[in-house]
Amino acid sequence: MSTYWFWLHWGQFTSTNRQEDLLELGETIGKFYQAPAIKYAWENGPFPQPLLSKEFIVFVEKYVGKFSAENSAKIADAGRVVDQQQ
Repeated sequence: MSTYWFWLHWGQFTSTNRQEDLLELGETIGKFYQAPAIKYAWENGPFPQPLLSKEFIVFVEKYVGKFSAENSAKIADAGRVVDQQQ
């Protein structure tokens, strides 16, 4: 099921030439691909990456990495807050 999202986003990526559209798409992908099922399918599924263009994969990985790092920082901050409250 999540493979459909990859194809949808790939189609948007390949048909977009405006920088602001690519930025918006990257932000959407970066956030959406953090969902556990989507993230797992992207990283481990047999279909997504082998069938998509290398340029798109690099684009996705850039934004997934950005939002993954942001989420890790938020989780670490939340953990520090909890530790301070105890």
